[in-house]
Amino acid sequence: MESDEKQAKLVPVFNIKRLQYETNAWQAIRNPLPEQPPLFSEGETGGIVLPDFDLLDPDEGKIRGFLADGTTSFDAVRSETESRLRTIQSSLEFQVDQLPDNVHKLEQRVLVAGKEANKVLSVNALRLRQREEWETESAGTGDMPVIELDKNDSPRDVRRGHYHIAAEQRLFADECESGHVGVLP
Repeated sequence: MESDEKQAKLVPVFNIKRLQYETNAWQAIRNPLPEQPPLFSEGETGGIVLPDFDLLDPDEGKIRGFLADGTTSFDAVRSETESRLRTIQSSLEFQVDQLPDNVHKLEQRVLVAGKEANKVLSVNALRLRQREEWETESAGTGDMPVIELDKNDSPRDVRRGHYHIAAEQRLFADECESGHVGVLP
C-alpha cells in the first residue's frame, strides 16, 4: 500500500520531467543550427585526379569512355537518347495496337468455330435419329420401346447390342438438339 501511494505521488513528477524534456527537444529543433566552418578551405581543393583507366575491364572502360568522353556534350547525348526512345516508342505503339486487334480476331474465330460445331452436331443428331428410325422399321420393331426390346431379345440376337447403342444415340441426339451436349457416348 505504501509503495502504491509513493508511486501515485511520483507519477506526476515523472510526467512533468518528461514534458520538460520533450519541450527542450522541440525548442532545440526550432532553433537554427550554429554556423559550422567548412571542412576544406578553398585552397585545399584541387583538381580531381582520376585513377589509372588501364586497370579497368573492357566493359568498364566502355562505360568510363561514355561517361567521361569530353568530345560529346550532354546535349548531344540527350538528343541521341531522345531519338532512340522515340524509335522504341513508335514501334512499341504499333505492337500494342496490334495486340487487342489480334485478341478480337481470335475471339471471333472461337465464336465461329463454336457455331460451326453446333451445326455439325445438330446435323449428325438428325442423321442418327433418321438412321435409328430406319433400322427399327427394317427390324419390324418400330412401336416397341427400347427397354422392351432388350428384355424380349434373345442373347443370340445380333441386333441386341444395336438397340442399346441406338438408345444412347437417341439420348445424344436429344442433347444436341437442346444445345447441351455432354460427353459423347
